[in-house]
Amino acid sequence: MTALHFDQAIDKAIELLKKHSNLLPPSKTIIIRDLYGRLRLAFEGDEPERITRKLKPLLIDWLKELAPYAPATEKSAVFWKQDLLDPDAVFNSSTQREISTSPLLYLLDRQGSGLDWQRQPENEFTIPVIAFYGLKGGVGRSTALSALAYSLGEQGKRVLLLDLDLESPGISETLLPASTRSDYGIVDWLVEDAVGNANNALIREMSIASPISNVGEVRVVPAYGTKTKFYLPKLSRAYLDTQTPAGAEHFGNRLRRLTEQLIEEYQPDVILIDSRAGLHDIAAAVITHLANTALLFATDSRQTWAGYRLLFDHWQSLPLASLQAIRAKLQVVASMIPEEGGENYFETLLERSWNTFLETIYDQIEPEANGAELFSFNKNDDVGPHYPIRIYRHRAYMEFDPIADSSLLRSEKLPQAFGEFVAQVTRIAGIKHDN
Repeated sequence: MTALHFDQAIDKAIELLKKHSNLLPPSKTIIIRDLYGRLRLAFEGDEPERITRKLKPLLIDWLKELAPYAPATEKSAVFWKQDLLDPDAVFNSSTQREISTSPLLYLLDRQGSGLDWQRQPENEFTIPVIAFYGLKGGVGRSTALSALAYSLGEQGKRVLLLDLDLESPGISETLLPASTRSDYGIVDWLVEDAVGNANNALIREMSIASPISNVGEVRVVPAYGTKTKFYLPKLSRAYLDTQTPAGAEHFGNRLRRLTEQLIEEYQPDVILIDSRAGLHDIAAAVITHLANTALLFATDSRQTWAGYRLLFDHWQSLPLASLQAIRAKLQVVASMIPEEGGENYFETLLERSWNTFLETIYDQIEPEANGAELFSFNKNDDVGPHYPIRIYRHRAYMEFDPIADSSLLRSEKLPQAFGEFVAQVTRIAGIKHDN
């Protein structure tokens, strides 16, 4: 008999539940996948002992055919609602998703990390919140962020910049002189908030204005400040869920509360977020819980699009409404387009982007789906999220330091490299020009 692997376990579980569907209670059945991938069942019911006896044939098959992804005993394979300390965490979890309608089955995935990638997106903030995200570093993300922050500041905007690349902080170094730092940063707030100690005084001690704009204000909230100590021990605790009277509060919601407090304190016109690169919990929380607009930085490489495909494949498994809400936030950015051969480079990148979106998170309308609320874009439809915003590689902005090389911010070279980017992001994010 071929050994069962993680990839096949859920399909096998669904097969078994359909085979024994006549034994299941009338209410929905929840499959719980634990941190190791083992599968258990959760039911609502008033007669668990009698129903458990009825489920005997299913449970025998469950332990036999799902091994090694089955629990050790029949008894440990089933949870009943009335026996759980926190039944809402199972039966009303925001991360459970429907995987079958007949019988009615849901999956609750107890992952050690990454749950925010599959949570229902939050309602958007009333001001533009723009996330800068990429699968890897070295794609010009920080330079583009600096150019946009400067340009918005010169329009008289109040810009609040959050350094949420906590494991590789650096935007503070980019936009603040060495002698200018706030006392504390985001990692301090996360640790203090976990014990109910993140008050307004701390909020006021964790931001400082950057000198790059003389018209508006560019205010930086760094990952850490001059008084931050024990950064690594704090970082190891930063992503934890916290316990509240209403139950567990996950990392993404905690970041959302922080953002709400910062908005209340500083009244910004726009927020820019430097997100952690890669398939990381921070990036998941930023895209699903904070950003109105998520800029996906990409280069013309198979590695880039293979990574985005992994993420998009995961999103494809979400309910349609959640998928559409996430997709509405996305915008690809073609970074570092070369000065020579730029059009060919762009066309190849566009083709990769289009194929990735089309085969994953764009709805492909079948003939019988007429009237369904599905949509797609044509490859050359420049309002589609797959259609990249161009940023041209310019020698002057390689290894760019906005503080040491501040004259380059005011140079005519800036619009040559970033003019289209600034204009397009301003339009997409709905940033209004002052009259």
